[in-house]
Amino acid sequence: ILPQMDFHLDLFIRPLNNNKILITDDKMTIATLSKGLKKLKKYKKEHPLDANPLISFVINNLNLEIQKFKHEVQLNTLPQTNKIIEKFDIGIIALSFIKDGEIYNSHLIGTEEYYKDFYQMLRNKDNLTTACANEHSFIEAFEPYLNKGEDTLYIWFSSGLSVTYSCAVNAINMLNEKYSERKILSVDSLLASFGQGLFVYNACLLAEEGKTIEQVKLSLENSKQNLNSLFTVKTLSYLCRGGRVSKMSYAIGTVVDIKPLMYVNEKGKLLAYQKVIGRKRSIFSIAEKVAKTITD
Repeated sequence: ILPQMDFHLDLFIRPLNNNKILITDDKMTIATLSKGLKKLKKYKKEHPLDANPLISFVINNLNLEIQKFKHEVQLNTLPQTNKIIEKFDIGIIALSFIKDGEIYNSHLIGTEEYYKDFYQMLRNKDNLTTACANEHSFIEAFEPYLNKGEDTLYIWFSSGLSVTYSCAVNAINMLNEKYSERKILSVDSLLASFGQGLFVYNACLLAEEGKTIEQVKLSLENSKQNLNSLFTVKTLSYLCRGGRVSKMSYAIGTVVDIKPLMYVNEKGKLLAYQKVIGRKRSIFSIAEKVAKTITD
């Protein structure tokens, strides 16, 4: 029990306190820690003569660590993301999805329930289709800044995952002609989701330090191959619906509980690098990968 508990505390709590990595499955981690605490208490009760000081130390401190962990998890929720967006005045070009002919934006600042509703639609197997942002969306997002005499740096969602990239290029070319006195720069993050968010946040910190827009762009271009996203999934159904997993692989994988370990490669494309059996094993495998490959 103890090495596994220490593994969790080291890998999940300490790096999170230092803003190094994101909790990949906070509920499972909390459940594992709580289960370990319960087993330790049971062991001590059944072996009152065992004088190992480490057992008493862990029992006395683990509950406190669990509470601290829950607090840290709360700091990584959507409201915190909104605070960052507001603090740095980050403009967002939302992608959209369509349900029953109605168009929904994928991002609404200040809204948390909206995200829950979206994922509930997926769980309900509602017929949803997605759409990329068009040129008008980019122009509409950029122009308020350009009209105020500000330069802009756009950080793309990976060009290897979406045609949004080509729409952005077309929009920027049009804006460059209209606002020739302004700098409209862009960076292909080759990332998505939290990885792209971290990339944007790093750019904001550089700007806050006083770096010029050119310096920020150069720093991002030089560092993007050192930032990667590793993840797994609870179900193969969404990969199957998106065409990334065949129906045959979906059926077999669901029966034997195969979990693919995914990453975004150097070209910004989504690939599987390993397959394991079971949800818990998939989480531990990603944690082990991070521990072996993280450099800073």
